[in-house]
Amino acid sequence: MMPACKFCLPAVLLFCLGTGSSAQAKLELSSLRLKLSKPATAHNLVLQNPNGNGTTTFFDLEPKNNERVGIFVKVNSLLIGYSLDPFKSNQETSTTHIDVVSEKFDHSRIGFNVQILKGFDSKARSFETNSQERRFFPDIESQRLEFFGMHNLKTLYGKSLFNHFFLNRPMDGAAHVFGLSLVGDWKVRHLKLSSNDSVIYTPSFSTGPPNESVPEIRALSVSSVAGPMLSVGFKNKVNMFIESKFGLGYFDNLTDTTDLKQSGFEFLQSYGTGFSWNSKSKKTMINSRLLYQRGRHIETTFGELALLFFF
Repeated sequence: MMPACKFCLPAVLLFCLGTGSSAQAKLELSSLRLKLSKPATAHNLVLQNPNGNGTTTFFDLEPKNNERVGIFVKVNSLLIGYSLDPFKSNQETSTTHIDVVSEKFDHSRIGFNVQILKGFDSKARSFETNSQERRFFPDIESQRLEFFGMHNLKTLYGKSLFNHFFLNRPMDGAAHVFGLSLVGDWKVRHLKLSSNDSVIYTPSFSTGPPNESVPEIRALSVSSVAGPMLSVGFKNKVNMFIESKFGLGYFDNLTDTTDLKQSGFEFLQSYGTGFSWNSKSKKTMINSRLLYQRGRHIETTFGELALLFFF
């Protein structure tokens, strides 16, 4: 199923772009973007001994050597991107990431992405003794389908740079700009974690019987966060922002055979910062961001450096 998925998704995106163009007078390529990123998404699993004896084990599944290069083109108001990991190591997480994002509306960014990761570092830790063990599993695969939105909900003071940082629109002039705004994100995700054998293993420190095989975990999650964003513009077209957001999410485990990820509400916290520069002609722009989000099941750190060319 997976090899077919990797080839059919780009075809579907091109088909959607082609059919959508019939309503347009013409297609216009407005920007080309090159992105370098290093995301780290950790899946947190908890294996509790059902009879209360033995060891409660935490499993943290993290990508390894997961550096990405992405190419993004913006046609009219639709941004399409494809990212992969071209750097090879003896142990690494292979990556396929596809983005389709609308940047048509002011103060809003709405999109859909597909992410497939294969090969994870798995760190097991005992709750009782804090003993730890780490192994790399090349066949553990994570799939994510995500529908998301990012919005500048209200500008509280000055001029917000939300459109500049998140819609990649160059800034005019060299004047100082200060803005305080309320921003928010929402996400709807379908997650799948699978392996030919099992997504967990029996560590050497375990005092109980061998763990049962868990070949697959599927889940659906919805979340929403909001908070303040402070943006500042300096001379020479250098800008920066800092934000913090808090909210709630609901995680629904769709796999009845395991309690490694329990259904229920979770509290979310998210922090972000970044800087940018664009040329006087507004034909070139550098945009860099660092984002961190933590919930009960998934912890994500994302850093990127983007070079943009406008036509």
